[in-house]
Amino acid sequence: MTRDEATIVRNEGLLAATIDAELVLLDRERGEYYGFDPIATDIWNRLATPQTVPVLAAALAEAYEGDPAVIERDLRALLEEMRARGMVTMTA
Repeated sequence: MTRDEATIVRNEGLLAATIDAELVLLDRERGEYYGFDPIATDIWNRLATPQTVPVLAAALAEAYEGDPAVIERDLRALLEEMRARGMVTMTA
């Protein structure tokens, strides 16, 4: 399985709330919270349905009318950070 074939699944154990138009996630196990800007919030919401990076990147490129290569690069960096913090997993 390649990284492109991996499905991104968000950690449903995190508590989520919207505060002043910002999505805030709380990881009770780690005692950490994270604030998301509007684009990261959009990505989190799109991950309510698990999907692959290429599919998600294509949807974001269409929605934001940006350079697909730049969007995919930035998306991969964000997802890697989210994976490292236990917010998402990548499954077969």
